Amino acid sequence: RRGHESSWAVLGIRLDDPDQIRSTVGENSWNRIVTAFETVVADALPAEADLGRPARGRMVAVVCRPGPVLREHVRTLLRRVTEIDAEEWSDVQLSASIGWVPAESAGYDFTDLVQRAESAALTATRLGGDRWERVSP
Repeated sequence: RRGHESSWAVLGIRLDDPDQIRSTVGENSWNRIVTAFETVVADALPAEADLGRPARGRMVAVVCRPGPVLREHVRTLLRRVTEIDAEEWSDVQLSASIGWVPAESAGYDFTDLVQRAESAALTATRLGGDRWERVSP
């Protein structure tokens, strides 16, 4: 905040249709899908990203990267989620939605950033999923 660093962002990342997936595949397969999802998120984002898990099938990431670089990470993450091989568990096609909030847009307040990122991810889900929704600074 003191340095007015503009490269920080918070991402709210969620599997699309988690309740439907869970009811379709059952608890054991759901747990395997979530584990695969969390691995994809960790592998697609920079190693120094701070990751949290507010709930199964949802993650929050704090990332320091310029917008164009972070955009490539987000694209890669979304693509890799659709490539998760869930066929061994069911015929469900997986996708995710991401809410992207630049830190300066919420005055660098972590709680506000997380809430805005999760809200933006829900908006992306409502708009069809498999996409990101970026909150303007």
